[in-house]
Amino acid sequence: MGYDLHIERQPPGGWKKWNAEHTPVALQQKLSATEDDELQFKISEQIRATLAREKAAVGLLITTAEWIKAVQETPGIRLATKDANLKTSTGDVLSFKHRPEDVEVLAQDGDWRMAILFRRGTATFSGRAWEPGHPVAIAACRLAKATHAKIVGDEGEEYPLLPGAEGARKSG
Repeated sequence: MGYDLHIERQPPGGWKKWNAEHTPVALQQKLSATEDDELQFKISEQIRATLAREKAAVGLLITTAEWIKAVQETPGIRLATKDANLKTSTGDVLSFKHRPEDVEVLAQDGDWRMAILFRRGTATFSGRAWEPGHPVAIAACRLAKATHAKIVGDEGEEYPLLPGAEGARKSG
């Protein structure tokens, strides 16, 4: 698996249907009628902002407060404390600045690793981690359960929660 998976809430019928029903007709008509790339970009941004407000208004986005609470209550994870460095197959090192709501997962070797990024009401993690027993997959399932969300692929396909998602509360 070489793509991302997401922790997000899904409207009935999926995002494609929801977006089509909630995109202002006037903006959609303007977008369809123009061939100017810059204008298309501006209209697309207006549509994205409008849809984001609509999603937030009806509870389809995970709030930052909900997310932080879920992370704090989930064992084996914590809010990010350091930036991530990834080594590519060519040996280059890519550095990623963490945001306060990003998540580190306790790896089997005892090190904390940046694993889940939270942006605009949705969290994202690597699909390569999607296998039973993988700490990132277990953490993602626990977070999805705690935030009343689902695990969804890049193309909208839903994934069932893996065994191990139960026990989503830290003891103490």
